[in-house]
Amino acid sequence: MKKPITILLVLFAAALLLTTGHRDRRTQEISEILGIDVTGALLSEDRDSHGGFHGDGLRFVVLSELPPTVATEISHAKGWREFPLTENMTALLYGLDRGQWKYGPYLQENSQPLFPEIKEGWWYFYNRKTETYDDAGVLDAGSFNFTAAVYDPATQVIYYAVFDT
Repeated sequence: MKKPITILLVLFAAALLLTTGHRDRRTQEISEILGIDVTGALLSEDRDSHGGFHGDGLRFVVLSELPPTVATEISHAKGWREFPLTENMTALLYGLDRGQWKYGPYLQENSQPLFPEIKEGWWYFYNRKTETYDDAGVLDAGSFNFTAAVYDPATQVIYYAVFDT
């Protein structure tokens, strides 16, 4: 009777270690991209549709239970800016209506924005096509290859997306 219980406990511990290691690798990767330490954060949501033609797709991650230093790090990290959003970022995240022209939201599912509407906080944008943190002209491009994130200090959550078309 002790042997099956011992085997089950060992299997459970191994599964827990593998899951934690995988989570830490993903948060380490996001930390390196965003220039802030989010290792150990909880990936409340993590979905990825990449793998299509030429690797096109959208990865969307929600990070919660962030380290307490995140807010301070964001205020000094490259690529992060304090709200308000630019018009281009508004179009990408939430959609923008300019009279006869409507843009976005580009980061959406079933025509609904993936990012919740946040009024105060910090936002991040990196255009991998131009290798800049500048969102100017992004809506005029023939395709998208960018990383975007929003930090909501009220909930202490980071919303993160990688978009490739």
